[in-house]
Amino acid sequence: MASQQEITKKINDLFTYRRIPYMLKLAGIPKDSPFVKQLMDLQQAIYALDEYLEANWQVKKSALDKHWKEINRQLRAFGLNRYQVVAFRKDIERYQSYELEMRDGRMPTRRPFKTTYGAKTCDVRLIRKLIYHEAPDLSKRIRETDWRPYDLITEVNDDINDVYEDLSKYNGNRFLISLLTRGKGRTRSEFSAFLRDTGKDARLRFKKRSGKENDELAAWTARRLDQTRVLLKKRLGQPKLSTTKTALIKGVIPKAQLLR
Repeated sequence: MASQQEITKKINDLFTYRRIPYMLKLAGIPKDSPFVKQLMDLQQAIYALDEYLEANWQVKKSALDKHWKEINRQLRAFGLNRYQVVAFRKDIERYQSYELEMRDGRMPTRRPFKTTYGAKTCDVRLIRKLIYHEAPDLSKRIRETDWRPYDLITEVNDDINDVYEDLSKYNGNRFLISLLTRGKGRTRSEFSAFLRDTGKDARLRFKKRSGKENDELAAWTARRLDQTRVLLKKRLGQPKLSTTKTALIKGVIPKAQLLR
């Protein structure tokens, strides 16, 4: 079990990687404010749910209820009413439903990439939504939806980067599951196509925008796209990739879906 110091570092790394400090600065929210502490506490509660799902193939409703009780408590700390809490937690619930569907043999590869990775970005999108809720004028500088290509690309990067780390977890890592069920060639083709399409969407999106903030986000998105393409090529060329055959998740994927 990770120490509090390790969890805090993980959250800080995530926030930095996803440019949350930049958003807070634009919004005029001090980094040492109670609001930022609340964001970190909420992220920790979401991580706890995620870690439970990764560690347990057979899940208990009582355990899930306990995690959701804490997530709801953290959301209420932002002053949200019960209807807002229900609305704000919706994407986290969708992500959980996809994780639970794997227990019935329905792997993430059965869905479009955008659906899979849209669900996997649920925690970061929730953090962003809360910042925009706290500072509505931020949308005049960067629209909330303009973060979507950046979040999709960085989430794909996470799956590719974490493929070895996820060998010992029941993780819905699409890259890992694709290697096990579709092989390297198809995985390369499908991931490359999604990155290409997401990059195109980003370029078209930012072409219609103007301003320093949008230019910066466009540059960050393009940089992450290039980094992820390089990482994809690197991972697929590593002899070590053969160790994915030892993945814990392989033992629970229906045999009919596994690559022969």
